[in-house]
Amino acid sequence: DVEMEIVVRSEEEWEAKLGWFSPMPHPPNVNWDEEMVIFIAYGERNSSGYYIEVNDICLDDAWVLHVDYDKWYPGPNCIVLWVITQPFMIVKTDTYAGQIVFDQHYREDPCK
Repeated sequence: DVEMEIVVRSEEEWEAKLGWFSPMPHPPNVNWDEEMVIFIAYGERNSSGYYIEVNDICLDDAWVLHVDYDKWYPGPNCIVLWVITQPFMIVKTDTYAGQIVFDQHYREDPCK
């Protein structure tokens, strides 16, 4: 499984873009006329301790919508379970028809 960033603007898009995901996550309660969904997947990982944190969703001066987020991974002090995981984050926001840019950062969780 791969890392991905998806913008979903309708229920039909939700099923078309995320129908392969097993089990398919349910969308949050969305008014598709006024809202959209951001779906960020970390891909398949070989342990627990991986997670996604959305920091900000905002417009810049050029009217580009930025989705700023962190992909956290476990540091050497972390106690993890050796299981296959597929972390993802679903965020609902106001709909936007312009350019959307994802600003991703990898961060090590110190587990202190």
